[in-house]
Amino acid sequence: MIAYSWGLDWYRAQFATTTYKYYIESVLRHPFITGEASPYYIFHPHAPRRIAQVLPHVKIIALLRNPIDRAYSQHWLEVKGKYETLPFEEAIKREPERIAGEHEKILHDENYHSFNY
Repeated sequence: MIAYSWGLDWYRAQFATTTYKYYIESVLRHPFITGEASPYYIFHPHAPRRIAQVLPHVKIIALLRNPIDRAYSQHWLEVKGKYETLPFEEAIKREPERIAGEHEKILHDENYHSFNY
């Protein structure tokens, strides 16, 4: 969650202003809701506490995908982006080795960013 280190002002700037929301709802008479999506929130150990501190009344929707389909999709994206060179089966076998110690580092350092995790 590298963007977390950029601060709450940066995060809030990614969304519509209250003036824009008012215009959509009051002038155009359209409903307006705001949301965002990140699959990483479900894995990051600091995410629940951070979300609760900043947005205590937020509604969270979790959409879960078939884990095998998700793994294939992630592998394909990593290969396409040239971050992965191993075939799928080998990458899966090496996963425990790749993420060894990363969870502990994240827990220890609030701003640690782990690509592998």
